[in-house]
Amino acid sequence: MAWADLAPVAQAFLSLGFPVHEFTRSPRPIEGARSYMDAEGTEEGLAAFLAASRVLILMAPATIETRDRFNAMRLRHLQPGSYVINVARGELLVENDLIELLDSGHLCGASLDVFREEPLPTDHALWRHPGVSNAAHCRSHADSRGSGPNRRKNPRLRIGATRFGCRRPTTRLLDGFSNEPVRVHV
Repeated sequence: MAWADLAPVAQAFLSLGFPVHEFTRSPRPIEGARSYMDAEGTEEGLAAFLAASRVLILMAPATIETRDRFNAMRLRHLQPGSYVINVARGELLVENDLIELLDSGHLCGASLDVFREEPLPTDHALWRHPGVSNAAHCRSHADSRGSGPNRRKNPRLRIGATRFGCRRPTTRLLDGFSNEPVRVHV
């Protein structure tokens, strides 16, 4: 994502009192966020960023360097009980590693808008996993009656899209402490 796309998301979370960390390879820090700037993209820089994070929101382009970037080795750097949100590209996240870390209890959940294979096959484990909410491009398919094979066959898609507020111009998240909905207007 372009830097301009990241700033409003970071500012929305900052306005709610959440600490925000960003990992970047260019010196354009977001005001109020702790920046982990690493021009070389070293493992140490990324590991430090991940270790400071409880919610990881992936907002990066799909490139040769970012493909499979978030695998088990890197996701283990996240704090125990962390949550992963992927709104970028499916190729960034190794889905089987995500499932393994959810099953082990290291991660508490994930919300996915993109997948390696799209549309996600109806028999894929990500549809059935209790720790995963699938939004499947909810911004482009705001109406749960929309087209597409997975939309009609899988009721969890409609539940996930509604639960995360995809019918409205807001993102709905659960507060990690009270488990109450938090509305973030972006």
